[in-house]
Amino acid sequence: MRQDGGFFFVWVGIAFLADVGWGWGLFGIAAIILGEAALRWRLGLNIGAFWIACGLLFLLGGLWELFKVPWPLGPVLIILCGVAILWGALSGRHVMRK
Repeated sequence: MRQDGGFFFVWVGIAFLADVGWGWGLFGIAAIILGEAALRWRLGLNIGAFWIACGLLFLLGGLWELFKVPWPLGPVLIILCGVAILWGALSGRHVMRK
């Protein structure tokens, strides 16, 4: 049975009580997700690519907020996703395979 949900709720509760802000809150969630993935890799267990991507996005969001980047993150991520899809289509490589 997975226990990472417990770490998540404990961190969110601490983050709210301590009023650490969005940057550190997202950074902590990324640390939990990526820390679990690193531990699973070290133990030879299956690692889900979805959770690695989620952890990296939370990390990016946290760093984005901590460094006060003036551009909104959502539109930048959407543009990067579009560029990745176009790059895959034009180069003949398909990210999603059947």
